[in-house]
Amino acid sequence: MASRRLRGHQADRDAAHDPNYHLDADLADHAIAWIRQQNSLAPDKPFFAYYAPGLTHAPHHAPKEWIAKFKGQFDQGWDKLREETLARQIKLGRRACRTPS
Repeated sequence: MASRRLRGHQADRDAAHDPNYHLDADLADHAIAWIRQQNSLAPDKPFFAYYAPGLTHAPHHAPKEWIAKFKGQFDQGWDKLREETLARQIKLGRRACRTPS
């Protein structure tokens, strides 16, 4: 994937026309570069980095190859998926049996 298309808080205008560009990959590259820079400048000084990808918010935010990879796995819908997940968590002891469904 093309990367390094963010400059400060603004996206490079060419990124919108690059079919291989994905914002989350770019954000991750910037976060990694920032962490490496902080560590090289002050290795003993603690820092905080908050990384919030947009990839998980809707299928259209994910690259096409990720959408294809998971195609059909969530076709049962949100409510059914939630019920199945809760039942699995209760069975594994991760949730109490009395957890509302």
